[in-house]
Amino acid sequence: MVHVKFLIALTVIFTSCNKYPPERNYILFEDPVEQVQDSIQAIIPLAYKIFGGKAGSFVDYENQDILSINTQEVGKLDLLEKPEQLARLLLLRNHVSQEEVERFLVLYKYLKSNHLQDLMTLSDTGLIKLNYRDKNYNHFNLIRNVILVNTPEDTLHPHFRNQKMILDRKGKLLLTAPQGAKIY
Repeated sequence: MVHVKFLIALTVIFTSCNKYPPERNYILFEDPVEQVQDSIQAIIPLAYKIFGGKAGSFVDYENQDILSINTQEVGKLDLLEKPEQLARLLLLRNHVSQEEVERFLVLYKYLKSNHLQDLMTLSDTGLIKLNYRDKNYNHFNLIRNVILVNTPEDTLHPHFRNQKMILDRKGKLLLTAPQGAKIY
């Protein structure tokens, strides 16, 4: 009997100390899903302009204090707080106005407050993906992305069939994990 109680206590302790919250496997934002979805749709044309084309990425590496656009380091992470400096950098490359950069950053910060960051366009599908919940998980089984799809047919692309598992869906947003990942 004591052995069973000890095993139950250990299970409770390990479950409560798990650093991988179960909400990573469900779409759960701070704001209504419709608002987050609308913000993703609003940031897309700005992202394409900032990327200088259709495919690209806007990534903030918090652990390295680096902001990267299309895999090129553009400066320190504090550029997220200085739209005029970021606009100057981007204006030289892609003719992006300060107002467009400010709007992009407002939307990006809003999405980040809803556990989404590191905006990328998937080159093979043209779809938009954002990292969901803690982006610092480097383990295959812990990667989660939210992908905006326009039509159900978007999920018929080989990218979904061969590389992604769909964990949850809200509106046009899909929560995915890598195909074959163990879901904790």
